Amino acid sequence: MVYNLLSCLVSPHQTKNNQQFGGKGRDATNESNRDVFVDVYVEDEGITFVEKGLGGTSQASVNIQSFVFQTYKTNLSPAGPSEFRISLTAILQTLPLLSHAAMDTTGLTMSYDLNDGVFKIVLSKEQTSCSVAISASGAVDVDPDPSTSLQSAFMDEPVVARAIVKSKVLLEAVSEVQNVVGASAVDITVSPSSLVLSTTGDAGGCSVELPRSRLIFESLECFPPTSHARSYSLRLFTSGMAGLQYAAETCIQVNRVGVCAVQHQVLDLVGRQCYVDFIVGCREAEEGRSEYG
Repeated sequence: MVYNLLSCLVSPHQTKNNQQFGGKGRDATNESNRDVFVDVYVEDEGITFVEKGLGGTSQASVNIQSFVFQTYKTNLSPAGPSEFRISLTAILQTLPLLSHAAMDTTGLTMSYDLNDGVFKIVLSKEQTSCSVAISASGAVDVDPDPSTSLQSAFMDEPVVARAIVKSKVLLEAVSEVQNVVGASAVDITVSPSSLVLSTTGDAGGCSVELPRSRLIFESLECFPPTSHARSYSLRLFTSGMAGLQYAAETCIQVNRVGVCAVQHQVLDLVGRQCYVDFIVGCREAEEGRSEYG
């Protein structure tokens, strides 16, 4: 489960030999060759991994609560959580190499030593074990002005649209939009009656409508009860959808200025909840406009 959760932080554009939604491969680009670093926050309640997109255009996070682990211990200072920065690419490339058995049947131990700054992973299966030590790369990435962060941009404005949708249904819709050749943007329209994803590529377009239904939505709300539409980078939006393949439900919220917050609810084997969060700004905001249209 831990491997699956962490893999949600890396989009198909950031990793080699990746898989698109629907299982189709994608060629690596220059951007995909870069290491992905995450800020790690260790607290008594659990561990949070945060990945910030290039230029602050997106932010993804995974919160792994303490109950996921059979044993969870911390030795924190009174000042607060322990924080460090590490290569997520190194972690995800290492785990499959260490384990020749299925990841879901392999024991995983993670530890971090504040004294030497080393993050250690040990995988065990029956009478064998393998380990690797990864040096932390320094302090966490701190925003010079926290008020300009995407999280603040979302929290500071009221939510105008919220949809809680079955993740498997949304996965199929995102797959259709992502497969449009030459598409660079995706329009998201939320109304009291439906959620619509649409895009246009080199030879045509695609529009997928999810009608209001108890089989699709847990809830669908708009404030005020009218249609709300925004446009997002298709590359950034689909990177935030990496958690769909593991999630049970996904919550999509859009605030007044178009910042979109996505939260995937992932259940462990006994039904306990962990969350994968993603925030992305709309294309209109990137172009210097605060309102849609």
